[in-house]
Amino acid sequence: MVISIEPTETEYVNIIHSDWHLGWKIQFPEMISIADGVLKHFSTIRPEWQKTPKGGWFYQWRPDAAYAEQKQVIVYKKDGEPIYQMLTGLALQAEITPAEGGVCLSLALSNKSDKTARMVSCEGGCFRPTNPEFSGKDYVARSYVRRNGRMMKLSELDRNLEQRCAFWHDPAGYERPIEKKCEDFWGRSKDRIDAPAIVGMVSADGSKAVALGYQGSQSALGGKLCLHSRPEFGDIKPGATVVRKGFIVFGDKVESLAEQVRRLLS
Repeated sequence: MVISIEPTETEYVNIIHSDWHLGWKIQFPEMISIADGVLKHFSTIRPEWQKTPKGGWFYQWRPDAAYAEQKQVIVYKKDGEPIYQMLTGLALQAEITPAEGGVCLSLALSNKSDKTARMVSCEGGCFRPTNPEFSGKDYVARSYVRRNGRMMKLSELDRNLEQRCAFWHDPAGYERPIEKKCEDFWGRSKDRIDAPAIVGMVSADGSKAVALGYQGSQSALGGKLCLHSRPEFGDIKPGATVVRKGFIVFGDKVESLAEQVRRLLS
């Protein structure tokens, strides 16, 4: 099973399963938030990708005052009040490497400021198919998240939005300030999921599957043909670096793939 990756001029990466002749893409990562604001907006950046000796790719990125000011302009409500505050102070290193049957992910956040960054979290990456076998109708019924030790269809779980939903291991996560601001879009569920948060999807004919998970992930997003396992970085003190590893694996059974991801993350 040969998996190849192709970074783009943005933080999006194309993932190609050569045996299946199918593709996916991941925004790596999407949003990075801190307790009192946002470090990386969900709109794209243009990082300088570099090749690694193991055949992977990585980039380093740090928001400056100009980036924060530029993005702050587009996160205002009509009444002039900011939805959230754009922040600086952390540096990101993102690395993605193809492996046998899947992809290894690594996100490292370093605190370059003189203040502790509290409750740092990340969307992990907006992962979605670019092929007709996994896209198309019934995607909510073909998307999964791990709960009570098994993969469950999103369509079988409680959610207050039909097409997409946020799922937490601890319901208190919904009450975080940044989550409250996004609740109208992602919604919430009464069902508690397992941690680490492992998500997956099966093809329309049920013959193929994919699963994704991150170390330290306490929540997941699913629906609208995208999947997110969201790693938590906790409080990062000045000068400290926190790394979270993640994995995407491909195969024929979503349940066995989820177990494989769980073992890789342990």
